[in-house]
Amino acid sequence: AFIAGLPARVGLYTAVIGSVVGALWGSSNQLQTGPTNAASIVVLSTLLGIADPDSATYATAAGLLAIMAGVFRLTMGLARLGVLVNFVSESMIVGFTAGAGTLITLSQISRVLRLPVAPSPSLWRTISDVVSNLPQTHLTSLALGLGTMSVIELSHRLNRRLPGPLIGMVGAAGAVGF
Repeated sequence: AFIAGLPARVGLYTAVIGSVVGALWGSSNQLQTGPTNAASIVVLSTLLGIADPDSATYATAAGLLAIMAGVFRLTMGLARLGVLVNFVSESMIVGFTAGAGTLITLSQISRVLRLPVAPSPSLWRTISDVVSNLPQTHLTSLALGLGTMSVIELSHRLNRRLPGPLIGMVGAAGAVGF
């Protein structure tokens, strides 16, 4: 939700509803449901030309876009057009994934550093905004973010079966509560 420029509650609702729909009508037990980072980037880049991310118009447009995407996916599924995915080249998938990962990392750096950076689908604008606001870094947030990432990485190195992200999130929540 943050990547798409929407409130956190929208992401939570989407994850819950997507999971229920996927469980009831999904075709695989490994089906990915709910919002994805790539879809969030597409939502942001599509809607920035329509409205400001903090406005009610933006939220309404995001809802309409979600319904349109759902109808489009349902239509393609009923028409058995999933086979078209086989025609997307490996290099295109790798390029899209690398670009999405870069944009997501840069857009979330401002949250870890607690910088006042407006959401933007432009890589160069995001980099410029982060660099120009670096002196305003909130050190407590930086320490919490780095600590959480360290716990996740350390738990993964100690035992791959440990739920590193869960341990990190619970630890971070405990630190914030304390």
